[in-house]
Amino acid sequence: MGLSVNQQDKREQVAGLHNSFSENEIAIVLHYPGLTVSEFSALRNEVRGANAKIEVVKNTLARLAIEGTIFECLKDILTGPTAIAYSTEPGFAKKIVEFSKKNDKLKVIGGALNGQLMDEKAVRVLATLPSLDELRAKIVGVISAPARSIASAIHGVPSAVARVISAYATENKG
Repeated sequence: MGLSVNQQDKREQVAGLHNSFSENEIAIVLHYPGLTVSEFSALRNEVRGANAKIEVVKNTLARLAIEGTIFECLKDILTGPTAIAYSTEPGFAKKIVEFSKKNDKLKVIGGALNGQLMDEKAVRVLATLPSLDELRAKIVGVISAPARSIASAIHGVPSAVARVISAYATENKG
């Protein structure tokens, strides 16, 4: 006796979610009561632009999908109308938090980063941290600042020497 179509669909959905969770490092659990389809689409576009995905999931299926992943710690916060956003890069949390500030129908419940459960406050703190690209830019700026100083000093030395020689030559002519 085979599985019903509905059971087969659920198994495929759980397997797909499990693969998604296995490939990512951060997940954020959201509640979205009253969010319209167009608002949810706008949110989806925001997180997609930050290399993340968001899915509306049934909690029972999500609990099955997180088994054996670093997101097992989320099982107790999977309640109510749930959407889960996930990515390999924590920077997308900023997009989620910014969207929730503009639209109070989206509630950040919590999340997990590399297997560590985060409450709503921790997700908001994570959202304030600079992105990987911003950190790289700061590091390049810090590294290049001394190089610029050395370059200006080296560039300034020949002209200073030239002025000294010129002054010395002028003095000795007279």
